[in-house]
Amino acid sequence: MILFQDRYRYCWKKIEYDESSTDFYMQYYVPIFKNLFIEKKFEPLAYRMFANINIEEIQNYIKKNKKEVQQVVDEAVLYCNQLRGTRGIEL
Repeated sequence: MILFQDRYRYCWKKIEYDESSTDFYMQYYVPIFKNLFIEKKFEPLAYRMFANINIEEIQNYIKKNKKEVQQVVDEAVLYCNQLRGTRGIEL
């Protein structure tokens, strides 16, 4: 998991939000993921994304860091709910 995290972290470190882009991922995913990365919430985010995989390291991290993982989930849900109320999808 550590090797994967390093590569994933590197990708999010390099990604830049382009407000003028109409790309779905740029409009919806990049802002929240970039924000969580900047707020040093990368690790709980990464482990939460793989929570359904039955790997002991992942499950142990989630158990030990339940509060931090839940905070990331809550923040993402709040963000998505705000988007639903304020934006349409450009196709």
